[in-house]
Amino acid sequence: MDYERLFSPIKINGMTLKNRIMFPPMAMHMDHGSGEFSLETIGIFERLARGGAAIMVTNTMFPIITDHRPTLTDMAIHQLPILLAPDRIDMRKQLSRVAWVPTEPVPALNAKMFNFVEGVHVNGSRICAAMSPNPLGWALKNYDADDDRYQGFGLFNKMTVGEVEATIEEYAITCGELARMGFDAIEMNFSYFPDYFAHPAFNNRTDKYGPETLESRLLYHKELIQATRAEVGPTYPLMSIIDVDHYGAKGWSTLADTKEIVQKFEEWSIDCVRARGGGSVMVQYDIAPMYIPMGVNIPLAAGIKEVLNIPVAVSTRMDNPEMAEMVLAEGKADVISIGRGLIADPDLPKKWMAGRADRVRKCIACNVGCFGNLTLLPRRPSRCTVNPYFGHEARLPDRPAPAPSKQKVVVVGGGPGGMSAALTAAQRGHQVVLLEQSAALGGGGQFQLAGIAPHKAGISSIPDYYAKEFAEQPNLKVRLEVTATADNVVAEKPDAVILATGAGPAVCAIPGADSDAVTDYARALTRPESLGEHVVIVGGGNIGCETADYLLTQGKRVTILEMLYRIADQVEIATRNCLIKALGDGGAEMIPGATVTGIRGGTVSYTLKGAASEVSGDNIVIAIGCDPA
Repeated sequence: MDYERLFSPIKINGMTLKNRIMFPPMAMHMDHGSGEFSLETIGIFERLARGGAAIMVTNTMFPIITDHRPTLTDMAIHQLPILLAPDRIDMRKQLSRVAWVPTEPVPALNAKMFNFVEGVHVNGSRICAAMSPNPLGWALKNYDADDDRYQGFGLFNKMTVGEVEATIEEYAITCGELARMGFDAIEMNFSYFPDYFAHPAFNNRTDKYGPETLESRLLYHKELIQATRAEVGPTYPLMSIIDVDHYGAKGWSTLADTKEIVQKFEEWSIDCVRARGGGSVMVQYDIAPMYIPMGVNIPLAAGIKEVLNIPVAVSTRMDNPEMAEMVLAEGKADVISIGRGLIADPDLPKKWMAGRADRVRKCIACNVGCFGNLTLLPRRPSRCTVNPYFGHEARLPDRPAPAPSKQKVVVVGGGPGGMSAALTAAQRGHQVVLLEQSAALGGGGQFQLAGIAPHKAGISSIPDYYAKEFAEQPNLKVRLEVTATADNVVAEKPDAVILATGAGPAVCAIPGADSDAVTDYARALTRPESLGEHVVIVGGGNIGCETADYLLTQGKRVTILEMLYRIADQVEIATRNCLIKALGDGGAEMIPGATVTGIRGGTVSYTLKGAASEVSGDNIVIAIGCDPA
């Protein structure tokens, strides 16, 4: 399939894109606390441009009111501020600063911004600045912990008209400066702060921005768009993102609501609308995990396209070329937004265009290193489960560099880590032998177990990808059904040995864990028929919950005991939302805050809020984590 429409150009106001593939804003946690783009971020965007995407949208940026500036420890570090000077008279001479407190002269900072833009342009792509009008500084200064409307930020209703108008002025001026710095477009973010005005359930203002009519609820949007248009000029592309539907969340958008809203956007001179679903309240429809089907938001894009004459982009799990081409052919969208898919393989556009879609390293929608790091480990930069290069593009070549001296390398273990190590070593020119005790790459250990859980069949793309890459490496030999021993490893006469043997079920020290009724999650997943009707799972983390989800599909009755205050506490929110719903729908009994004290036969004793209790089952499954193999 040649994907003719995917690789046809499209014009958005005065900008022409070479194809229909867009990289949307992705919070990466790689920019400096001061707000400057880091070399790591610049490297990522340059790499995406080399891979063939037509346009990349930056991490979210927003102007900051300088006299309401929060401390660095309070700022939302996944967003990049553009700091405006208090004296705006000579703003056009200063240009927008990109640091909280500049540690370098402003021209040097502006040079970094220009280098960022130029690094994309020289590789044949366009760069768009994602701009949000969120007045973060004001919010942090005036936050009232008792005001818990709208995710704890109902306080925005308390902003005076003058303060609201100040956010519009600063936003528009900043967008104008970004345009003059060389950014090809602005994507205006109409989620979050503008939602306070647009939704009558959350807007309780009594001024001109109040909830009485659609016109008053959208007055903030209108003023923001018109002020920005005045700064950037008539032919400059103003794109937008909007949460078209919040999938039933009370008080939030429906498709019918948004159809009315986006027609106003077009009237006020927006040039392109990117359709998103779920937003921050139903995030599983935005940063969709494996549980959510691919292309889930296509109907939302198609819905608003029915009422618009400007291009529409569609987001969320769109990294399937046949589906993307079909969406364009059927007129449901004009641009395909791919985030995690391009992180997993930045060469995806070039591979699709060359007819090598089967060679793409696919995103498995695990959300572990990208969204998981953002929400669970916010001081860590983003990483990718399937792409070890992500985050290192600025200091590593696109492909492994040849080794200065060639060696013989034995890799023990054919899971994801072993396969990646073997391929990298072979690409560097080493002679590589990979030993795997199962009958297939990725056929054993934790990887094989992970694929059994519901909705996770997509991880099979990992060994498929490596098998095809291995076939092009004559210096790499794979030996399946071989258990590595000291003798057979030494017999290979290696210069280096890489142990990639993974992990196994953690050893359980709970008294009575050696009972005949007790087993581990590995057996529960591979031999569910050996378990009785009622299974008690000790451990309500990711492993325990996925094991429970699987056993429910096998007709088992499941009770989960978890010592933390909530089930699946260390699972990022998008996946957790889906997992908890699946467990609830399947009838699982979930008991958080339960500290297991002992096991007697099929009975588990535990304490809950200081009180002793117990639960009995036909089998007890230990799912408290993994230990290195």
